[in-house]
Amino acid sequence: MEVDEVAGDLAHSEAWAGLIDGDYDRGVVRIATLTRDRTNYLLFASVELLPPEIPSPPNGAQAMNCDPGRLYMSRNVLPISAALDWYQACWNAPTQAHPGAPADISLGILSPEPSVRRFVLRDDVPFSPAWHVMPRLHRLVSMQPLPAPIVEMTEGMTSVERYRRARSWLLERLHFDLLAHDDWLGGIGLVAPNPLLGSSRTRISTRGYGAETVTVAGRPRRGATLDGLKIIFHERRVAGAGFHAEHVTDAFGAASALITGGVEELGHRIVCPRRGLLHDEPPGWFFRSFSMQTNVPIGERIANPMRRRRSTVAGPLVTSVWRPPEVQQPVVTTSPVMRLEQLQRLRQDRFGEYRALQARGDRDDVRVLENEREEAVLFIRRLVARARRRILLVDPYLVAADLQEFTYAAEQQGVEIQGLISPPKRYYTRASSEVGATMLTGEELVAQIVAMREPALGFGKIDVRATTQRGLHDRFLCVDDDLWHCGHSFNGVGTGDVSVMSRVTRPAELLTLLDEIFSAAGSFEDWWSRRPQSRPRTIRDRVADLLRRAASAIGGSSGSKDAGGDDV
Repeated sequence: MEVDEVAGDLAHSEAWAGLIDGDYDRGVVRIATLTRDRTNYLLFASVELLPPEIPSPPNGAQAMNCDPGRLYMSRNVLPISAALDWYQACWNAPTQAHPGAPADISLGILSPEPSVRRFVLRDDVPFSPAWHVMPRLHRLVSMQPLPAPIVEMTEGMTSVERYRRARSWLLERLHFDLLAHDDWLGGIGLVAPNPLLGSSRTRISTRGYGAETVTVAGRPRRGATLDGLKIIFHERRVAGAGFHAEHVTDAFGAASALITGGVEELGHRIVCPRRGLLHDEPPGWFFRSFSMQTNVPIGERIANPMRRRRSTVAGPLVTSVWRPPEVQQPVVTTSPVMRLEQLQRLRQDRFGEYRALQARGDRDDVRVLENEREEAVLFIRRLVARARRRILLVDPYLVAADLQEFTYAAEQQGVEIQGLISPPKRYYTRASSEVGATMLTGEELVAQIVAMREPALGFGKIDVRATTQRGLHDRFLCVDDDLWHCGHSFNGVGTGDVSVMSRVTRPAELLTLLDEIFSAAGSFEDWWSRRPQSRPRTIRDRVADLLRRAASAIGGSSGSKDAGGDDV
């Protein structure tokens, strides 16, 4: 795009390539700084360009003491020309005036990426909200080592309390973990969302024997003109690149393409003749069908503890483990197109037989499990294996089998194992359903704790505590600074009912609360040694007593009548 194509405010801002007058009318400037010794160090800044249909957020500023420094976060809505001018000034100067406060910000030396006034599409911008979909981005990256106060903060964000609070404070206001995304520290991002389409999706609109019509439909923004907007379809198959076609969208932002032979993996690009590339969807699969089944688990649970590295000591206890029932696989009927897909997948597997193995990555934030006990155990073990300092199992019904099944997966030597329980009455019952078993659940847990203190196992401190002052309901798994919420007790996750394990995105407050409860709780071994020796009476016991008393009363009254000679 040439300079003479731009009018109005954009011409005043030196003609950014890909920006058309009228696409945006405001820019939101967000700035986070750390003040130390009267110097305002830039932590992060962004300039978000807003289309006319998007309302402006309110201006505002907040501060937080982070002794010996101070954090400052501000948000200012500026006309697009002023926002672009501020971004351009940061490009050219080591210091820049704050747009909403009478203060200068120390920027250092920033280098642009790309090096010209042109945008690139990014789908991994951590501070980009959902309505951006896949925004265009230009960024200024710091070319100098980070200042010492910022380095001190990032290095202490997991161990120093004031920096942990600062990390949570920034997360709540920037909506992404800045100290964890250190590639954005000291930099500035210019974000330009798609000005024509708010979203786009791909679907199979018609389906016939040997051919399918695929439609890409978008949601035009209010007042947007879609003249000349193109959808470029591109297919990928096992053998390589496949179908390729270009179609101009209609007034509603939709375009269709007829693909013979069925669709395997299809992607699309949205291209404007004046603005350039606006969206790039990589090839992906279509969900053509799915099946689901449920069953009720029966049987016993057996914990198979992992053998610790550099250890000859096996798990000291073998308790009950869950045995899933046999399930018949459903018969699935397939169409010719689906059979072709299966054949191509099998062929891909054969071709990939000698390739390097690729480990399937865990989903980042949530895992849903149903009738998948083995998968649930493997998932939790993978989380536990990441521990470098401590593992905390919070479960009111924690038993010895849980310690065997999960904590033995810790790979790092010296990891501290912690447990927090709210002892229920089940600790007074037998640990095993086998005939002749006499060990109680609480006795088995104590024996397991003692056995895990064997030096050859390589664990750190083993500390299981019981709280009687504050009842526990939810279950949690804490691995260092990561906190996971578990919908079921660890002995039941992944069985017959739906189980959900989700990462807590803002764990600071919960971690503080759990640490407080853990510190106030006493040792489970001490609690068990002081327990009442008689089993606590249950409702069933009281009902049985009432029945015995009633039977005794009836028998006693009958005997007195016989003795007196009355009619029976």
